[in-house]
Amino acid sequence: MLISHPAEKNAPEKPLKDHLRSVGEISRHQIQKMRLDLTIISQNQLAELSYLIGIFHDFGKSSNYFQKYIRGQRKGDVLTQHSFISAVVAYHMVRQKGFDPAWAVISYLLI
Repeated sequence: MLISHPAEKNAPEKPLKDHLRSVGEISRHQIQKMRLDLTIISQNQLAELSYLIGIFHDFGKSSNYFQKYIRGQRKGDVLTQHSFISAVVAYHMVRQKGFDPAWAVISYLLI
């Protein structure tokens, strides 16, 4: 099982897929419940963009290097860093979903 967070204190390991899904859903919900008057993106589009950023923000944690690191089987180094991979995947997924390239760049920079 891929994990996002190791077991700590009384909390068990957190499965990566559950973490990503939860962050994406919470992000989308937060946008949907706001009263926004937007001009360059609709609230529904922003909610979807927020969801995509949420589900891909830690995608790089799925690498074998990171999984060994989080389980204490290797020391942290450049190969265990997950942000860049996560940002690149998010960029491409945002583009694949049909968003303007500017939103893909913003997603990349946020992650």
